[in-house]
Amino acid sequence: MKKIIYLLAILFPLEIFAQKETIDKGTPMVDVEQKIEVEGITEDASFEGGIEAFRKTIYEQFNLANVPKEEIVAFHKTGRNYFYVVFSIDETGTATDFNSKEISTTNQLFKEAVRVISLKKWTSAKRNGVNVSQKMVIPIVVHFEE
Repeated sequence: MKKIIYLLAILFPLEIFAQKETIDKGTPMVDVEQKIEVEGITEDASFEGGIEAFRKTIYEQFNLANVPKEEIVAFHKTGRNYFYVVFSIDETGTATDFNSKEISTTNQLFKEAVRVISLKKWTSAKRNGVNVSQKMVIPIVVHFEE
């Protein structure tokens, strides 16, 4: 029988980077650096207590008993030991719009990750002091031991 240990790696805000452009507006040259801090975000969304508190919440609340054994075995057979959960933190601090490319959104492993991520409100991202939505990416690593 397999013993399963899971681990949350790192929380990553989805970041978009732009190249620096130089635009000739006559004399002198005007440098325009497009700082796309995730669509103009000046403060990233955050979990109360920081990333360590988030990891602790995942570790303590993620319940593999909620995942049918056959889904765990099927996930293990894919040869992967991780999947990414992509979601948004909306203007109210609620986690929404969950998705993943590595695992079906109907898989109970994914649903359990969504349940745990949604347990607590987050602090919304801000753009110039105004709450805005921000995409987040969380890798969930599942270690299988014989």
